[in-house]
Amino acid sequence: MDRRRPNGVNWKNFYGVTVAAVMLPVGCVWANIPIPTRAQSMQWIRMQEMHWVAALSAQQVHQVRSALGSGYNPAVEEALINVILHGLDDLVPVVGDGVGTPKSVARQFGKICADVLNIGTNPFQQLRAILSAELPGDDLIAQGDKLESFRPVRYLVTSVIVFDQIRAVRTGQKKEADLAGLELSLFEKELAKFSGLGAGAAVAGILDQLSKVRVITPRETTLIQVLHTYPPQKYLPAVLDKLELDGESEGYETTLLLRSLSFRCDKLSKGDKARLRYIIDSVRHEDISPSFEMTLSALESELQ
Repeated sequence: MDRRRPNGVNWKNFYGVTVAAVMLPVGCVWANIPIPTRAQSMQWIRMQEMHWVAALSAQQVHQVRSALGSGYNPAVEEALINVILHGLDDLVPVVGDGVGTPKSVARQFGKICADVLNIGTNPFQQLRAILSAELPGDDLIAQGDKLESFRPVRYLVTSVIVFDQIRAVRTGQKKEADLAGLELSLFEKELAKFSGLGAGAAVAGILDQLSKVRVITPRETTLIQVLHTYPPQKYLPAVLDKLELDGESEGYETTLLLRSLSFRCDKLSKGDKARLRYIIDSVRHEDISPSFEMTLSALESELQ
């Protein structure tokens, strides 16, 4: 029997639960992923940044708990990843009660997280074992490149395993990440490529590549994602240094470098905020596109 239906798709997962996710006709965006508010976007970003923190503070654990109750499913998904990566056992009952909106990927991923954490053994080994089973969205993975915001459970489970391995390499616990048998996204491939370098060398390498582009491709935007996995104090001043040095550039590197600062301006020092304002004013003297002007205006609003 074909699981696909005209207005959506039925998924039957490893636990025998069937969920439906209706796709919007325009842009193929999942109906259960609405346009986020600024607060939701910031929460989502903060959850992603926490993946790479050695240990969470009590305040950060509270923020993870809050994100688990978010109505924005991508923020819930990233919070769930933090629960496993940081071993937040106190939040297991919260996860077990059901997180994410009904019939969402976040809800299904949360059930898996609760199950592996309740078993009490190594959750990452349990997640590797789960990848051998049928998971929600598997029947659409072949179409993944055509679907915007497409993150079925298998991708999320894989991400947790990959992040755990990369964290171990970055902290010197392992010489090389064990990614055998995993199907990696472009982001995860680039993440693994830079994992063996120290933070300073990795940031310098990424910015060097971004400063040489003549056209923006998925790889460049992916490199910005990898950049954001490092401590802000490592890459924010370095981005500003690059922008000042490459002020007369001919390609899209200025656009990419400025976009890498989006939603991160609150972490800039007072002096670096002044530097960014000067850079924005300098760029405006050139003939820029409306979309680039929107990028500049958004950064300015963050500096208020």
